[in-house]
Amino acid sequence: MSGDQILGVIMLVGVCFGCGAMIYGIGLCAERSKKPFGFWTFREVKSETISDIASYNRENGKLWKLYSITFFLAAFCGIGGIWCPLLDVIAIILLVLACTLGIGWLIWNYKRIFRKYSM
Repeated sequence: MSGDQILGVIMLVGVCFGCGAMIYGIGLCAERSKKPFGFWTFREVKSETISDIASYNRENGKLWKLYSITFFLAAFCGIGGIWCPLLDVIAIILLVLACTLGIGWLIWNYKRIFRKYSM
């Protein structure tokens, strides 16, 4: 492996683990929050509009944690790409899917959760 390839692997793994950890942290914050944890809207979700805040936040946190798995998988594939170049391709595919379809999946599921718990 050349120096450029090693730098690429370090950057890929660092970014993937960093994003995965940040997104997982958002999930932890959502689960532990006492107030309704908003998602992508700029307005605050009012406590009066949510029927069960603890369950709402728990599902919201689970949603974020599930989303973070894609980034962690991409990081592990990036590490494995040192020995098997096909894993590098899989890592990039996972990142592209997470940053496109994954965001749509997040929005769709959040709306489902919001409808389930809104009064």
